[in-house]
Amino acid sequence: MKTSFEVLTIKGKYRPNNQDNFYLNGISKKMEDDNEFLTGTSDNRYQLFAVCDGMGGEDAGEMAAAFAVDNLANYEAKKFNRRWSKYIRETNQKICQYQNENGINMGTTFAGLCLTPYKVLGINLGDSRVYRIRNNEIVQITKDHNEYQSMIDAGIIMDERTSRRAKHRLTQCLGIPEEKMVLEPYMKVLDAVVKNDIYLLCSDGLFGTLTDERIIKIIAESSSRNESVCEALVKGAEHFGSRDNITVLVVRINEGRTP
Repeated sequence: MKTSFEVLTIKGKYRPNNQDNFYLNGISKKMEDDNEFLTGTSDNRYQLFAVCDGMGGEDAGEMAAAFAVDNLANYEAKKFNRRWSKYIRETNQKICQYQNENGINMGTTFAGLCLTPYKVLGINLGDSRVYRIRNNEIVQITKDHNEYQSMIDAGIIMDERTSRRAKHRLTQCLGIPEEKMVLEPYMKVLDAVVKNDIYLLCSDGLFGTLTDERIIKIIAESSSRNESVCEALVKGAEHFGSRDNITVLVVRINEGRTP
């Protein structure tokens, strides 16, 4: 399996620091770095990627996201494929322990993608997302954990103001004590990797302002101009008013099953 990938994370124009982080086959952002851009390729049989969006005052959100990606480094992609639930439980315990010992509140979303020769695994807690793009069609393979999605699932009709607020209220994330809530990650298994598929992992700083249609258009235009797709997506999100940290991670399948 051969892939090429790139990631861009930025503080944005309105936030004092960048509480997002990412995981790229063993590489993540240092806490002190607000902006980072990386590219690479891999021919490993198992590959692991993630985006985390930290929450908390001062640098607490950055620290929670760092806990998540640092612990992910203890799980090889092959191991994560079988033990992702252990990773979630273990990381949550570490974040909760740090909160208790230091008297602070913090948490982080998690959106992960594990590529194997036999299947693709998407998993998330919170509202960071994983999309698959195939033949110019985009499909979200994760499911948001927020009040908005809970109301949609319950068939509740909301006005625009209620919808906007509900989207920012998470119902699940890393950093919730087990005695308060049982974490229920959303997990989806797809068929084996398919050549020319694109996987997009991102924080809400991106999809909060870009519709699926705009994402597809930006990806297509950047590819035709041979530009960085992550830079194009981030510029698009800022152009349409993103006021958050933005992290975009794109994985292209260069060798895989023919659709």
